[in-house]
Amino acid sequence: MSGLSDGNPNSVRWNVTVGLGAGGLVPSREHDTMGVAYFHIGVSDEVKDLLASQPGLAQRDEQGVELYYNAALSPWCHLTADLQVAQPSTKAFDTAVLAGSRLKIDLSMLANTPTRKGTRLSKFIPTKRATLLN
Repeated sequence: MSGLSDGNPNSVRWNVTVGLGAGGLVPSREHDTMGVAYFHIGVSDEVKDLLASQPGLAQRDEQGVELYYNAALSPWCHLTADLQVAQPSTKAFDTAVLAGSRLKIDLSMLANTPTRKGTRLSKFIPTKRATLLN
């Protein structure tokens, strides 16, 4: 994905984002996924010139990278680890490193997963919605 402008009145002259996704690292875990992405934001020269003389506000282009690994713990439960590193456009700010995780539980898939006795949990989940009286 990319974008381009004349930089006036936009603060961003151009940007580009590229990413690559793939299956997981372990061959026996066919539902795992992973990916990496890079972004670069070209701050317009007008903004750089405008803020260059202001203490602590001098600007540069911004860029960063993100890596993730999504482990399928079950068909209805996925755990994702994520690492982001970004160099902000404001020169006075240090490069930011952010690590995170996310747990996704898909209740609709869980309801249709057979239990040990062979029944599906959806049998116990009401499907009709209550209606309000007028």
